[in-house]
Amino acid sequence: MADSLATPFGPPPLFLIIAIGLLIILALWLGWRISKLREQPHLTPVRIRTWQAKIDDAISHSDDPRVAALALAKVLRDYGTERWGVPMASMTVSEIEAGREAFARLLRQLEEPSFSPFISGEVERIADEAKGAVGSW
Repeated sequence: MADSLATPFGPPPLFLIIAIGLLIILALWLGWRISKLREQPHLTPVRIRTWQAKIDDAISHSDDPRVAALALAKVLRDYGTERWGVPMASMTVSEIEAGREAFARLLRQLEEPSFSPFISGEVERIADEAKGAVGSW
């Protein structure tokens, strides 16, 4: 009587083929999604102009070049956070340098001499370099 309740054969071969096919499709899709996570998104020209405008605002709102330099450094750290996906507000310049050397050099030029006399033209030169960095990252 027990033999009549259970089927004497396994799942149909078509079911196995479909299940294996779906598993392969799932594995390919997961691999594709993981590869997309590693890619950095490209900034649109509008977003680049927005960050360049923020750089201009950071240096134009202060008469003291040291304050302008620190404001520009904060804008650059915010930009780096958006692009890199890592909160740069709490990172040291040496930690940033491990991933982006040119970007860390700009931050170092802005933050290290913040308590020394700063020439106004130097802040503007660094701001021009920062605008170029925003467009090229």
